Amino acid sequence: MFRAHVECSLKPMVEYSDEEYTIQHFTHLHPLKLVDSNQKDEVICSICEELCSSSSSSTYGCMECKFFLHKSCMKSIPQQLINHHIHPCTLIFITYPYGRDECACCGERIVPRMKFSCGACEFDLHVKCALFPTIDSEDAKEIQHFSHSHTLALVQNDEEYGSERRCVACAQICLAPAPTFRCSKSCDHFFLNKSCYVKLPYNSINFKHPFHPKHPLTIKSLPYNDHIRTCDACF
Repeated sequence: MFRAHVECSLKPMVEYSDEEYTIQHFTHLHPLKLVDSNQKDEVICSICEELCSSSSSSTYGCMECKFFLHKSCMKSIPQQLINHHIHPCTLIFITYPYGRDECACCGERIVPRMKFSCGACEFDLHVKCALFPTIDSEDAKEIQHFSHSHTLALVQNDEEYGSERRCVACAQICLAPAPTFRCSKSCDHFFLNKSCYVKLPYNSINFKHPFHPKHPLTIKSLPYNDHIRTCDACF
């Protein structure tokens, strides 16, 4: 259940004062002050989770709470998400001081304590996971999926494939021109065909399978060097 003071619910999304040196934003209880450019290397934006120095955008923060935001992220984040591809109900942006909630998309603990939430369904998402473009977006060059801890980037040319180019879902070799996503960081082995991506669920849901009727099964991503596991269905 979501509750808010009347004065909080009527507060504008962004309120500037003192020539934009201080901002009151709905993501945080305290006013956010402009961060000196020399300090941006030391702090991380709580929305995009990137170093504040990684963007040319101004950074605002609350030193007391160690809470910082890019101005560009601050302006782009909505207060609610309607018809999200993962959950049919409206998701409301919430900040909370305590709790150990897990993201329904990636399965990781939600830190910092900001989330998009459906209280009726007890459904929570990381802000970053909730705002990432979907595979259906025509211009989606980078996406998020629960099967991998890093974001996945669209492969632009053959050189980006490297030697390990098998799709982690179907185990087939990824070949152009079929669209393929790969880990955007340093996991050179992680590739996922777009055709496989659209067949997978958007989160690690439990489901019943006739090969193991006693318990529900959860989709998990195994470490690349885990060669010990065998499939109990086809082994």
